[in-house]
Formats: sequence, structure tokens, C-alpha cells
Amino acid sequence: MKVSADYRMLALDALRGKWKTAVLTGVAASALGATIIGGSNSVASNANQRNDINFKIFSQPNGGRLLAVLLVSIGLWAIFTLIVGGAVRLGYARFSFPKRY
Repeated sequence: MKVSADYRMLALDALRGKWKTAVLTGVAASALGATIIGGSNSVASNANQRNDINFKIFSQPNGGRLLAVLLVSIGLWAIFTLIVGGAVRLGYARFSFPKRY
């Protein structure tokens, strides 16, 4: 049975001479939205926060247009995150944990 020191040595052996590539890949993947550890997409909410939001801006003459632009932007960002973030997350996982036969 392997202990943590054995796994540490395996990891260090795998990274020998590849630190620069590993660090740059991790930074690029993080910038594109990939997370491997702690990849929870949950949002913590606070019931008291709704009292702090000012909705008067949407009652202005161009408020409906602003709301529409905001909702479209959020939708496009969600699609972008789903497609690009998912692909980057998969690529980074395959880079970090390659199959060894």
C-alpha cells in the first residue's frame, strides 16, 4: 500500500523537467475557466442582499433595453462558459492526469 510520500515522489518524478509547461498550462487553463479542484458551481445567497439592490434603474425610459442587454449578456456568458470552460476543463484534466498503461 502506498503512502503519501510515495505519491509525492511519483508526482515529482512526473514533473521533473516539465515544471514550466505545467505552470503555464495551469495558468492558461485557469484564465479560460478550468477548475479541477473545488469545481463546485454553487452560489451562496443571502436573503438580506435583495434589500441592497436598487431596481429604479430599470424603471427609467431605457430601463427595459438595459435589462434586455443585461439578460442577453448573461445568457451569452453562460453559453460561452459551458462550451469553452467545459472543453478547457476536460483538456486540463487530460493534461494533468494522463492515462498510463
